[in-house]
Amino acid sequence: EGSFMDTKDTKKEQIRAGIVSAAQSYSAHLTNRVFLYVFGEEYIEVMFRADDFLHLTGVDTRLFAKDFYSISRKAQLGLSQFFFKQQHPFELVKKKIPCLMRLHELTNRDVIILKDLSTGSLVYKIALTNLEFTIGMYEKDGMYSPQTLRVKDKTVERSAQGEVVDFIFERQYNEPKYKTCTFSDPAKTIPDCVRDMLELDATGDGDST
Repeated sequence: EGSFMDTKDTKKEQIRAGIVSAAQSYSAHLTNRVFLYVFGEEYIEVMFRADDFLHLTGVDTRLFAKDFYSISRKAQLGLSQFFFKQQHPFELVKKKIPCLMRLHELTNRDVIILKDLSTGSLVYKIALTNLEFTIGMYEKDGMYSPQTLRVKDKTVERSAQGEVVDFIFERQYNEPKYKTCTFSDPAKTIPDCVRDMLELDATGDGDST
């Protein structure tokens, strides 16, 4: 009994540490910002909301989503404050957490926009992937936000269409225009459809760090 509990706690501790790291990274790189993804003559705006974080971890809790994120970010999450669901066992959560820590890579590197991603139970009109992990998104107030995080899930094959992103721009949530280019394909030019949304000194020569 003792050793079983120890193993269980060790596993939970591993996940807890990962959730805390991921929440801190989410806070540092993603919240309170909006990202503009430009692909061909199309674009979408993406926002990572505080209350989306919980669902991406795969764990369950009795806390409100915003509170879960807040205490995770402050490293105050206790082992008794989250648990594993039958459809999201420890092994699956363990795969998700390292990707959640790297979620910000979807905002400043090569990514693909997937359209009509089918996951069995749901179809996501829009998803973002770097081929290692994918976020399926919901739409609210004209912005897309992450609803599900899927790891190595054949998401490209399950989508109707994929579009390579040409540019990614970033702004603070309270700013009217995008000031920073976080990713650009040097072979592409910024399409007219987004020019009014940008406030750039350069022609989109962003630094993709």
